[in-house]
Amino acid sequence: MTRASAYVIRSQLNLFNDFTYFLNDPVNGDQFHPLAQRIIGGGEVLHVVQGDLFGRPMENEVGVQTRTDSIRVGLFNTTRSPFLVPSAGYEIGLRNRSIAGLETSLALFRLDFASENLFQGDTGTTEPSRPTRRFGVEWTNRYAVAPWLSLEGDLTITNARFSDYDPVGNRVPEAPTTIASAGVTFGEPLGWFGSLRFRYFGPRPLIEENSIRSRATALVNGRIGYAFESGVGVSRDVLNLTNGKSD
Repeated sequence: MTRASAYVIRSQLNLFNDFTYFLNDPVNGDQFHPLAQRIIGGGEVLHVVQGDLFGRPMENEVGVQTRTDSIRVGLFNTTRSPFLVPSAGYEIGLRNRSIAGLETSLALFRLDFASENLFQGDTGTTEPSRPTRRFGVEWTNRYAVAPWLSLEGDLTITNARFSDYDPVGNRVPEAPTTIASAGVTFGEPLGWFGSLRFRYFGPRPLIEENSIRSRATALVNGRIGYAFESGVGVSRDVLNLTNGKSD
């Protein structure tokens, strides 16, 4: 069996913020306008081959998948022109479903920005900085243990660096090297259901020369609910179940 699909997504985000009122510009005010415009397009062609492995049913997919992202990001000030920079991303990966119920994928990626926007905690804004390059690997897994129970686990390892030379250093502040997550979901379409989610953000540099680093952050969130035959459902979420703290 061969199947093909394609998609195009267009989105635009407008925000208006003013954290410091008239602190920096007593005449015109400090309001700024973040703008993000995105056009995402892609498609895939797959050929599916059914078979078996040691007596167990197996499904193999061979094909080509492509995606392109056109992203324009602007930071407008009422008295200055917008800041727009080009970016480029590349990705190649594999997806496997040879084990019944398990879908696993592995992807290598690279992302280049002509200028990195860095968050400024004192003003609650972002400011443009130097060009950056990220490359890394992303591993995702979804396993349906039973019709009422599923597991998931993801791991991303990224190397983020400024791509030009500066004596202050080449680390990108607040860019973590390791991000991981895991979860379990249980429940039938009707009746009780619930889930637990674990997220981990590894230590990250706080300044360019990497002499000051943040601690790792780990969070556990939970949900429990009930789905009625009428189509109505109720649920309760508990965030940060372990009351974890992070600087």
